[in-house]
Amino acid sequence: MRGNYPVDPTANEVLRQSGFDEYFNEGAGPTPATRGQLVCEDRLDVDSKRAEARLAKKLIDFATNHQSVPSRLKCVYGHLVDCMTNTHEHASADAGTERWWASVFVDKERGCDCFTFIDLGVGIFQSIELNRRLKIMALFSITRPDIIRKIFRKEIPSSTGLSYRGRGLPSIYESLSLTHSISRLVIATNDVYGDVGPDRFVVLSKPLKGLLLYWEVNHDQD
Repeated sequence: MRGNYPVDPTANEVLRQSGFDEYFNEGAGPTPATRGQLVCEDRLDVDSKRAEARLAKKLIDFATNHQSVPSRLKCVYGHLVDCMTNTHEHASADAGTERWWASVFVDKERGCDCFTFIDLGVGIFQSIELNRRLKIMALFSITRPDIIRKIFRKEIPSSTGLSYRGRGLPSIYESLSLTHSISRLVIATNDVYGDVGPDRFVVLSKPLKGLLLYWEVNHDQD
């Protein structure tokens, strides 16, 4: 592995504690200072659904220190599998050709588990199952930030009925707004950024290829 660590000391410390080094050097194993776990799509696993479930469980196990899963994290397992499955099936015109990465970071200072999922696929606005609807909505001058807001609120369901493009994003939104299992939810896809809790959706000055989801789960949710 080659590259530079962040110059900022705080960012550098977070990166070193995130499990980044252990991911690229599996033989080393986690150190006492490691507070994060990083997983990536396993292209060698012929059963993709089984691989997705196994890797999602790996993140949950790390957050719970391999103990019983608290109620606050039970919804997270499903959200992670939804994200992984969707990337496999819909992030590219050719199923299974785009990779994804997912991570958890146990933030002891703020008392929360921080989950991140990212893929470098086509992003929500280039999804085949949404393209036709989005073109129609553009005729009515509905902005892209408004479209993402509507997707979260089930006002633009997926025409295929598959994965988080239709059910998963609203499901994560319900974990934030209805059950309060999630304390913060952020999305970035194509040229839109959204901090979902305060309902702040804006256009990015520089587009992001693919999709990034980030959510936090407070330790005092149980």
